[in-house]
Amino acid sequence: EILYSGYFFQDKLGNQIEPKRFDALYNYVKIFDQYYNQTYSQNFFSPMADLVIKRVPTIITKDNLINADLLCHYVSVMENLNWFPITYIYKGRGVGDFELFNRLVSKRHFEKVKVIFNVKTVTELQEKIREIYVKDEKRDGIGYSNSFERVLPIYTIIDIEKIASIR
Repeated sequence: EILYSGYFFQDKLGNQIEPKRFDALYNYVKIFDQYYNQTYSQNFFSPMADLVIKRVPTIITKDNLINADLLCHYVSVMENLNWFPITYIYKGRGVGDFELFNRLVSKRHFEKVKVIFNVKTVTELQEKIREIYVKDEKRDGIGYSNSFERVLPIYTIIDIEKIASIR
C-alpha cells in the first residue's frame, strides 16, 4: 500500500496539490550536504544517507533499512518514477544480494509479494523486467560517481526464467 497509495502534500503557500506517489518523498537538499560535510570535516558519498544510517532505531536493522531503500528504487524503476537509493553504499559487498528477489523462484513467495511489483502473473513480471532491460542505458547499474559499488539493475538480480519455478 505504501508504494502504490497517493499522498497529499501542500505547496509553500499551504495549498493542497494532487496526490503523489512515494517518490515525492525523495528530496535532495544540496545545502544540507555542504553543512554536514563541513561539520564532520569529511566528504561523504551522501551526507543524508550517513545521517539516516546513524539514526536507525534499534527496532530496525541497518540491512532492513537499506533493503527498503533499494526496494523503493526497484519499484520506482518498474513504475517509471525516480528514487535513488542513497543508503546502498552502506550495504557494501553484495548490493545485489536481496532475499526478497532471491526467493522469487518459489511460487508461494511470488504469490505473497507480487503486489509489490504491481503484477498479477509471473508473465506480467517477466515482461516488466524485459522492458526495463530493453530501455536501460546503464547496464552496469547506478551509483555514486566516486564509488566502485553499484546498484545492479533488477534484471541482473532476478532470473526471469526461474520466477515461480519451484513450489
